[in-house]
Amino acid sequence: VGLAYRPVNELEFFGNAATSFRAPTTFDKYNFTVTSSGFMLPNPNLVPETGLTFEVGYRLRFATASLTATAFHNEFANFIETVPVGFGNTQRQNVGSVNMNGVELEGRWQVRPEVTFFGAASTLTATNTTTNTPSPFIVPVYGNLGVQYAPADTGVSLVGRMDWALSKTRIDPLQE
Repeated sequence: VGLAYRPVNELEFFGNAATSFRAPTTFDKYNFTVTSSGFMLPNPNLVPETGLTFEVGYRLRFATASLTATAFHNEFANFIETVPVGFGNTQRQNVGSVNMNGVELEGRWQVRPEVTFFGAASTLTATNTTTNTPSPFIVPVYGNLGVQYAPADTGVSLVGRMDWALSKTRIDPLQE
């Protein structure tokens, strides 16, 4: 369910509420692989992950530029995560309930018809509410910056992109 309101042509406010469903793949359930520290062990008992998502934000759109900001909250049940199971081995398991909160900022600017700058930045926190610990391997602040060169009528484009992230301070001591 979503709602969008556009008070002027260039500005749009929006809000959405949605459900999600992630069924474990055959790979998730039955994969047996050598990893850098041991083995990824199969888990045929994985059950589907379900979720609720709520988001609000705005979009600014002009002829040569746009900017979108979105804040979101996700609630997951039966969250699927790769966890250590001993002796360097890991396994995909349902770890309980996880909440994620974040903000995303995304923009683009077409400087010339053939040159576009783009970028995005996100913040994210994730907490396993079953164990009251940070969810592992969640990068708290990350994004990208780039430029695209696409000469008209050539069918070719050249893209340069830099991904970046800031250091992580919310650590799950059992896994990270």
